[in-house]
Amino acid sequence: MVMVAPLPGTKPIQFSALRHPKLTKFVPSRTLEITRLPHCANVKIVAFSSAWSSIGKWVSPVVKAASISVPESGEEEGNFGKIFLSDVVVKRRRNVYWGRQWSSMDVITISVVGSMHVLSLFAPFVVNWAAVGVAFGLYLVTGLLGITLSFHRNLSHRAFKLPKWLEYLFAYCGAQALQGHPIDWVSTHRYHHQFCDSERDPHSPYEGFWYSHMSWFFDNKTIVKRCGGPNNASDLEKQPFYKFLEKTYAFHPVALAALLYALGGFPFLVWGMGVRTVWVYHITWLVNSACHVWGKQAWNTGDLSRNNWWVAVLAFGEGWHNNHHAFEYSARHGLEWWQLDATWYVVRFLQAIGLATDVKLPSEVQKQRVGFACNNSQ
Repeated sequence: MVMVAPLPGTKPIQFSALRHPKLTKFVPSRTLEITRLPHCANVKIVAFSSAWSSIGKWVSPVVKAASISVPESGEEEGNFGKIFLSDVVVKRRRNVYWGRQWSSMDVITISVVGSMHVLSLFAPFVVNWAAVGVAFGLYLVTGLLGITLSFHRNLSHRAFKLPKWLEYLFAYCGAQALQGHPIDWVSTHRYHHQFCDSERDPHSPYEGFWYSHMSWFFDNKTIVKRCGGPNNASDLEKQPFYKFLEKTYAFHPVALAALLYALGGFPFLVWGMGVRTVWVYHITWLVNSACHVWGKQAWNTGDLSRNNWWVAVLAFGEGWHNNHHAFEYSARHGLEWWQLDATWYVVRFLQAIGLATDVKLPSEVQKQRVGFACNNSQ
């Protein structure tokens, strides 16, 4: 028997022995001291009751399990109603902005995001075609090549392989999107798939639409508590280039901002950094929020992921999110001919010229395994 001293803040829970017709003697139930595990919001406790059989021998312990949901700090549990125009019911409402201790990283993150939004407010006053062109070009470079192609499909899911020089180039483009360095971004995304729409998901609409959209981005401590550190991205941590980006991450967007200002003054800074960054922020976050709330499910994935055509248009094919959750490894998200997927078109082009290899796609057999019994229109 192992005796464990109670931890601070624990509560005693009484467990009763399980009854069985062949058992005639029961050891009195025990009181166990429990506490919330450091990385789990849902605590599972197992109580053992030894029993004496009618033939005078001790038998295997009878087990009774109890699952106790312990709200995290700043989190309320209950039924908070459905999200607008959706069947998704908010189960846990987390208050990120008040009633908690902010880490220095969270303060820096919200300051950067806030400053980009403030900077973009100057856009109507400094608009010119050159500045708009710069913003659109960087939208393609950082959003398509950097986030959707590199961070997501290449690094997070290894849906295809690229020569290292090209992999690193595209990853550098992703770092200029101001959504975190590659190790951090990939780790969080992999945890999302591992714990999708559960209590350990870094950003589920079960905690509210705005939490899944952007509020989670300012609460790094909660993500670490729920999931752990970036040990699920060891493939990137082993590569010096990604460790270099991690250590020097803040320098690169500042250098880009300085370059834009040198080339086109304040209009280039507003449109190339402010407007473009905010735009890419929100189209990326819409995949986490809107694509788990609005749209249709073509595949039986067991989560809230949806196919959403208008997010797919804005986010270069990422809106076919239910397709993606069904086949995470697939380089192609728009599985039907009519499902626009700009990221896939780029991958297909790179494959055609020999730069993308080992391109993964789901087979018909794999599709049948994940399909509903009566597959609805996507």
